[in-house]
Amino acid sequence: MLNVEYIPKTEVYHGQRVGHLTDTKHAVSGNVFIVDDDHLRIRHFTYDGAAPDAYFWVGFRNINSERPSKDGTKLADEEGGFEPLEKYSNGDVILTLPSGTKTRDVTWISIWCEQYEEDFGHLQFPSDVIIPAPIRVGDFVDSIHDVSGVVNVIDSRTIFIEDFTYDGQGPDAYFLAGSGEMKSRNGIKLPNDEQYSGILGAYNNNDVRLHLPRNQTIHDFEWLSVYCIEYEHDFGHVIFPRDMAIPPYFEKRIQVR
Repeated sequence: MLNVEYIPKTEVYHGQRVGHLTDTKHAVSGNVFIVDDDHLRIRHFTYDGAAPDAYFWVGFRNINSERPSKDGTKLADEEGGFEPLEKYSNGDVILTLPSGTKTRDVTWISIWCEQYEEDFGHLQFPSDVIIPAPIRVGDFVDSIHDVSGVVNVIDSRTIFIEDFTYDGQGPDAYFLAGSGEMKSRNGIKLPNDEQYSGILGAYNNNDVRLHLPRNQTIHDFEWLSVYCIEYEHDFGHVIFPRDMAIPPYFEKRIQVR
């Protein structure tokens, strides 16, 4: 039986933090994060909803505007609509950029009143901001039992193994993720897309998607192993790089008003 030593969870990960909205009016506040190439997130977003024509508004590098202006681009809200913003109180908002644009090209974000061409609060993006992206960790090493495959970290709670192979001959092997010494007491079993986390059978160049628990992220773990618990033996593993700038996991657009 697996003796689990739970690994302390890190601070909740929301993506690459850019900063907080400044020069605000109408009680606007919030912290801005880059989620990935296509999404921004505003945590603890507050706005009094009193203006007649305010929107999420972004500037891109091609408009040559260093500060919010009418030349920016209106963003759909977290529900995909373009109605004037209503009141928010500590909202958690995920915004999708228009097709053909990327977060790396954003120079600023604003809460912008289109009718009066007025900025209610904005944040300028540095040119060297890090954009979270999936990371290719590499192949399993120190492998036996034909273990092979390429491990990728897709987001903070999802691992994807390309072309995974294992002969299935181990009596008690699992996907184990852990920290510290590579022993079962320092790891947890990871389920796949079918929520199966039992003894592994044979695989032959199969793609496998693994999921971390809701209360933990990839930053809580140092390694992934195909591990035989009965014999306390590693059949092949990878070591996760430190400080991976990967996208945060989110199930759906989050609406909190």
